[in-house]
Amino acid sequence: MLEIRSLIEAVGEKAVRLTSAEGPSEIFHVLLDGAALAAPRAGLYLVRKQVLKGWGSRGYTRDEAERFQAATIEDESEWPAALARTDGPESAVRPDALTEAHAFGVRVGGRVLAVMEIGREPGQDPWYPEMLILLIRVAEIRLELDLARRKIERLGKERPAVQPVQQAPAPVVEETAAVA
Repeated sequence: MLEIRSLIEAVGEKAVRLTSAEGPSEIFHVLLDGAALAAPRAGLYLVRKQVLKGWGSRGYTRDEAERFQAATIEDESEWPAALARTDGPESAVRPDALTEAHAFGVRVGGRVLAVMEIGREPGQDPWYPEMLILLIRVAEIRLELDLARRKIERLGKERPAVQPVQQAPAPVVEETAAVA
């Protein structure tokens, strides 16, 4: 287990990596890597039309990871589907007593883009859900910036090219000839 000072430094390093990540895929990979600092197991679902689709995980066996990635959760009553709603909660704790699990919505542009889930067996370390919340906030900001950049680029392509203003030719000054 990391001591708290080392943990804070490691979270800071992940936050810096998030700020320089290129695009959503890299942001999600870094976020999953950072989740390993917060919990023994982590998984990320992408959200499309309030349906969760397993995207990636850390800390699972190969079979568990494959099942996670193949998972599709459509029923809002299933864990952690309630987080996919834009008007839903930002986080939730799984209600069973077998394992501890927390999930957090990753919100961008007024909608839920992903759901991050962390879990552990009772008493298993590390367990720092609050550290993951910090990384999720950094990821949300980075994703918002990425979204804004793409909108600006799209607007630039939609606008007609501005024609440069041609300068008027310099006036011709004619010298009048002296009449002799």
